[in-house]
Amino acid sequence: MKHNSLKVYLTIAIGSTALVTTPVNAANPTHVKQVLTTKKCIKCDLSQANLRGADLNYANFQDANLSGAILSGANLQYTNFQNANLSGADLTQANLSEANLSSANLRKANLSQVNLSSANLQQTNLLQANLLQANLSRAIFWQANLQQANLSKANLWQANLSVVGSLQQANLTGAKLWQANLRQANLQDANFTQADLSQADLTSARIQRSKLWYANLSQTVLEGVNLQEADLETANLQGAKMPNGEMYFSSSTPSIPILHILLSTFSIFGAAIAFWRIAKS
Repeated sequence: MKHNSLKVYLTIAIGSTALVTTPVNAANPTHVKQVLTTKKCIKCDLSQANLRGADLNYANFQDANLSGAILSGANLQYTNFQNANLSGADLTQANLSEANLSSANLRKANLSQVNLSSANLQQTNLLQANLLQANLSRAIFWQANLQQANLSKANLWQANLSVVGSLQQANLTGAKLWQANLRQANLQDANFTQADLSQADLTSARIQRSKLWYANLSQTVLEGVNLQEADLETANLQGAKMPNGEMYFSSSTPSIPILHILLSTFSIFGAAIAFWRIAKS
């Protein structure tokens, strides 16, 4: 009886050890080989896969599991990641220009210095994602979730962030949002310190409690925006279209026509004095 009990305990112990040592979310080797040879791996299991620097442009990863995968420095231009799981993936310095990431999950993914220019990020989950110094120019973020994302020094020139799911508590310090579309975007509690929002469209955007210290909002459209709780004390609002539809011009800086008149007056006055001195001599 004791012998049988000991045998059972040993069996359980060995089985438990096997469960611990077996990788839980390892990539399927067959799927890894498939994607490297055919560039097509729909619904594949590529979790934790090492695809660093791989040439996978035009590849199809629709509905694939790439959670925790390493894709840093990879060429993923025009690649299809629709509805794929890329949570926690490393995409540092990868080329994803014009890629399709609609409805993909990139929660906590590392996208620092990535090229996502003209990429499709509609309804994409980028919660707490790292997009430091990323190129996001002309990217489409319609209804995307960028809550608590790090977009510091990112290039968002002409990016479409309209009706964005959330940019709440996002870090956009030093980001370039020149001519960006932020209509009806949720920007509450976001940090725009030293960000360039010149000529951006923030019509009906929510910017309550947003920090806009030394931000450039020149010629920005702010119609329908509640500015009461936003910190705009040191922001540049020169030429901005305010919530009431009127253009803002700082009273401390004379406009160009006024400066021109003043300079012309001083020139005429100086010339008159010079002529009077010549005549007198």
